[in-house]
Amino acid sequence: MINRFPKLKASDVLIGCLFLFVFLFPMLSNAKILVLAQISERPKKDFKELRPMVSYMATKLKSLGYTQGKVRLFSDTQTLIEAVNRGEVHWITETAKTAAELINKTGAKLLVNKWKNGQQSYASILYTRHDNAIMSIDDLNGKVIAFESEDSFSSYYLPRALIEERGMTLRKMESLREKPRADEVGYVFSRNEKNNVLWTTKQLVDVGVVNNGDWGNINRVPAALKTQLRILFTSSQFPRAYEIVTPAMSEPAVALLKKTLLEMNLENSDGVLARYEKATGFGPLPTGYRQQLNGIYKRSLAWGVQ
Repeated sequence: MINRFPKLKASDVLIGCLFLFVFLFPMLSNAKILVLAQISERPKKDFKELRPMVSYMATKLKSLGYTQGKVRLFSDTQTLIEAVNRGEVHWITETAKTAAELINKTGAKLLVNKWKNGQQSYASILYTRHDNAIMSIDDLNGKVIAFESEDSFSSYYLPRALIEERGMTLRKMESLREKPRADEVGYVFSRNEKNNVLWTTKQLVDVGVVNNGDWGNINRVPAALKTQLRILFTSSQFPRAYEIVTPAMSEPAVALLKKTLLEMNLENSDGVLARYEKATGFGPLPTGYRQQLNGIYKRSLAWGVQ
């Protein structure tokens, strides 16, 4: 058989590779990956919910050089802050307590209000067993309350602030076996809503806390357990969640991201919005949000690392 293809010299191959490198390198170097982050206790679930949105938004920001989207999940606020300060994150979806820390420690900015799980706002619910002698939030001295995690606004910051405003002192318990003094309220972290409910029904703690959306969710508060519980106190409503942008994102990208989010609804987003933590839309930032977040940050500093 006659070989109709001429043999290439090594020098020709090298020149060809160099040509391709010179031609493609500017395209590769200008490519940007849009990074969306969140603090997560359930990484598999949260990745699945955030991935479609960041991929969708990367296509919307294609004119600004973004070629793909990436989700990064963090175990706590501090590791997220460190990543933001290294310029590794562009966009964050979080609640008020984490937003307050990000704004004050990284130069991040709130972008829009997120209507998460169908809620534009939400409240904290303090609950106990139906046969418990505790009748109100003012009866918590000498008792133990289970918060969810130190990063939670509705199940740590807000209920703790409400208890302190009534003149009571809180102290973290080192284990579920430890008991507080009669003049203080002990607290532990349950890490998630299911533990919070189970610990309360099993009388490992006296009081639990969830937000009102979780209280109505049978996957978080199963009906069989809910019949054993009663509500002690329901707080005022607060914004459900925020979309936050970091200094790593250019002003044109920030403006386009904000415009695109505010224009999204369940009908025009190809199912992306509904998969984004069951969001139903985005709205302008609420009045007085700066003062609220500054207050949250100052109180959190006063508490220190506990």
